[in-house]
Amino acid sequence: MNIIVQKYGGSLLKTPYDIQQVAKRLQIDSAEAKVVAVVSARNGSTNALLNEALLVAPHLSQKELAAYLSMGEQASALLLFFAMQERGVPCCVFNAYQLGIVTAGPHCDAEIESVHPDNLYAAFRQHQVIVVMGFQGLNALGELTTLGRGGSDLTAIALAGALQADRCEIFKDVGAVFTADPKLDPTAQHIAQLSHDDMCSLAAHARVIQLKAALYARDHAIPYQVLPFSTITTGTFVGSEGLQAALSV
Repeated sequence: MNIIVQKYGGSLLKTPYDIQQVAKRLQIDSAEAKVVAVVSARNGSTNALLNEALLVAPHLSQKELAAYLSMGEQASALLLFFAMQERGVPCCVFNAYQLGIVTAGPHCDAEIESVHPDNLYAAFRQHQVIVVMGFQGLNALGELTTLGRGGSDLTAIALAGALQADRCEIFKDVGAVFTADPKLDPTAQHIAQLSHDDMCSLAAHARVIQLKAALYARDHAIPYQVLPFSTITTGTFVGSEGLQAALSV
């Protein structure tokens, strides 16, 4: 079974038009492979939920807060499902209780302990696309946990590893790694390829990808690409086996 795992950040799901564009991409990609589409909350949703909760109760229970913050991903996933349904693509939605991602640690900043993809494989018998609510898992007690800011990156990489996916694609606004922030430095050069260690070093100081996600990919030898959504480019490939940073020409 050919499987592609793709992660779509909140900036790519801001408006109904944006969601339709993602659905169009998924329809095309699902013609060649089974696709897992991991979604983040739409831009600003998580902050809005947190601020609202703090206005109601300044001293929040972390267990219930994790469940509340995950509502942003729920909205993104269901809107994308509706768009796929309109296109006639066999599709379903998975939440934390179906994913098989087992976590440990704080409710709002958990680590992934293990991934059990049996439900995903079973769903692929009837569906071409599985839309996944990123950023969440379940602890050993069956309580919903979240994976920290940027946690949908970690969801996508962990699922790609568990499913032995052919590709793991992390779509970002700036869809590649550069020698500097291209929004601030017009001379910044695109880096076509990085080792896991190099990406971990970058992620510790810049918001390229969640640091926990980069570390998980390194520790489990999971290759992935950071890509732009709206332009055709190779982005940045991240892998192990002694890959070196190489400036594209």
